[in-house]
Amino acid sequence: MRCSISRLGGAAVAGWRVEEPGHYVLVMDERVLGHVVDTPDGDFISFDATATPIGRHHTLAGAQARTVEASGARRSSPATFSRNLLAVGGSSLLVLLALTGMVFLR
Repeated sequence: MRCSISRLGGAAVAGWRVEEPGHYVLVMDERVLGHVVDTPDGDFISFDATATPIGRHHTLAGAQARTVEASGARRSSPATFSRNLLAVGGSSLLVLLALTGMVFLR
């Protein structure tokens, strides 16, 4: 499910999609830039595009931020992210992201 892909001034902006529960993929124009996966103990492991581990994190937001940073990608603004997420209409995804603090609704 795609959630935060957008174009900003004609330039592609990276965003996250949920491949399956516990597996988040950072993509830009269908190109995979990195991954984050849940661990059984509640932590998250970030990976680059070649599946090389970047680090272990206590929060999903921290793991995603590190993955974005390592990829050199630019994330959409909070307002653009919210509009794109709402356009998808995935209520369960919205709840998941709200719980992780990644939704910036006005």
